Amino acid sequence: KDIMSEAKYDIKEDEEQEIKFQEISELLVAAGYFRARIKGLSPFDKVVGGMTWCIQNCAVFIDVNLLYQENSSIGQKISLTEKIVSVLPKMKCPVQIEPHQIQGLDFINIFPVIQWLVKKALETRGEREIANRAYSLREFEKFNGKILENGTLKTVLTEFSDLDIPKRKLQPIKPFDDKDDAVRVSLTLLEYGNKIVMAKKTDDLEASSATDLIEEMTETKAKKKIDTNVFNNILGIKKDELNDAAAEYLKMREKANQNELEENSLSLSKKIDILVTQEAKIDEKLKELKEQENDLGSAKGTLSDEIDQMQCRIDENIHKIKITTPEKDQELLTKMRKLISMNEKLKKNETDFRLACKDELKELDERNKLAKENLQKLAIYDAQNEETIALKKQLGGARLKLAKRTRLVMELERKIDSIPSRAELSQYQRRFVELYNQISSKQNETQNYFDMYNNLGDQRDFIEKEIKLMNSIQEGFEKSSDSQHTKYQYVAQLEEILKGVKEGQKRAKDKLTEKEEVKERVIKQKQELMFHQQHYFTLVKKIQDEVKKNEIINSKLDELNAKI
Repeated sequence: KDIMSEAKYDIKEDEEQEIKFQEISELLVAAGYFRARIKGLSPFDKVVGGMTWCIQNCAVFIDVNLLYQENSSIGQKISLTEKIVSVLPKMKCPVQIEPHQIQGLDFINIFPVIQWLVKKALETRGEREIANRAYSLREFEKFNGKILENGTLKTVLTEFSDLDIPKRKLQPIKPFDDKDDAVRVSLTLLEYGNKIVMAKKTDDLEASSATDLIEEMTETKAKKKIDTNVFNNILGIKKDELNDAAAEYLKMREKANQNELEENSLSLSKKIDILVTQEAKIDEKLKELKEQENDLGSAKGTLSDEIDQMQCRIDENIHKIKITTPEKDQELLTKMRKLISMNEKLKKNETDFRLACKDELKELDERNKLAKENLQKLAIYDAQNEETIALKKQLGGARLKLAKRTRLVMELERKIDSIPSRAELSQYQRRFVELYNQISSKQNETQNYFDMYNNLGDQRDFIEKEIKLMNSIQEGFEKSSDSQHTKYQYVAQLEEILKGVKEGQKRAKDKLTEKEEVKERVIKQKQELMFHQQHYFTLVKKIQDEVKKNEIINSKLDELNAKI
């Protein structure tokens, strides 16, 4: 039945309607209503669900129950669309729409309404964000005393980012791979300036070796001094031995110079011979090129003569054609000439463009090769460079800190989202009031049914008793006709029955008076409670007004403090 009812209200599908429907679904998804992506839902459910979602997010007090359900009946759809149309003017929507347009899925007229609703929902979301931010800052001010501004927050983050960055202060001359793990750990910490660990965790022998390594590390930073013992040993050598050594050194040097001169002369003679042979070859090539140049000059002259002859013939033919052809054909010939010249120019431009593209391709290939080589060199250098390793460590630490900060931010957002806003509280209150009214009406209805059942049961009992009395009276009347004594007994029985009936009547009247008194008391209590309720509502309204005034005063005080 629902499918047939939807088919009655469907309009003709065209491209504009489909485009508008896609734009509506994209708008709702962008606003945060992700149910518009579900393919199983009908277009009516997507559009109407998105409209109700936007109206609920606008946080406007509306005394209408917009209870949306998927795959609802025709009556529910009609009532829901009528409620939406009645709510839009209360929200001060500038666009007007009719219920039949929503039921008939007229997306062209629905689109501006949804556009306005999405805009309104986003604005209320921004206001809610500002309120949550102000609340969080106020809570932070309560516990910490100061509000972090944007500038101070940036300075704190920069200060925290520079913390715990290791800086090398010493560097070992020799690797200490042969040491124990504990000693290696303590020595690596010592390189970065941690001396406390070294003093605590090493024994006496290890401490002595560690101090030797410390001295070696510190010597790398200081300048090396000349050993005085070596200098004294050199001066202690005898003078005669020094003179003999100097003479032998001079002889050896002269021999080495002579050998070098001979080798240089041989190499120069070989180079001269090679240059002479190359010069002879170049002369031969020059002669051949001159002969080719002469041949090309003669060929050029013959070709130029032939070209002149051909040009003369072409001119004669063109002159003859001009004389013989009419004016209309001459115009076509001029057009043909222009087109031919354009075609030739385009061919030349194409060839030039192809050559230029080839040259650019070669240049780009060379640049790519050079860039790849440079990148490979830089990658090797970065892998071996200590600064890059340290920067990578810094980057890893910064990422860990950022992950911690993001977790804290997410936790705070969850806590803030868990606190309901005023609009949500008002919606909850409205829903609870509606549920209470529904429950109370249902309870009254059931109570009325129970009372009716009890009254009918009492009536039935009374009627049964009356029937029994009438039957007994009739039987006694028939029996009393036999003798006078039975008649007297029958009359006595009737008098007793009459007394019982009168006593029952009195009891019923007493019960009725008691019930009426209880009813009057309940009515008085109800009037008193109604008076208290009115007084309560007036007090609540005054409190809300005072709260609004307090918020305005607090916001003005915050603005004054910010300016100061």
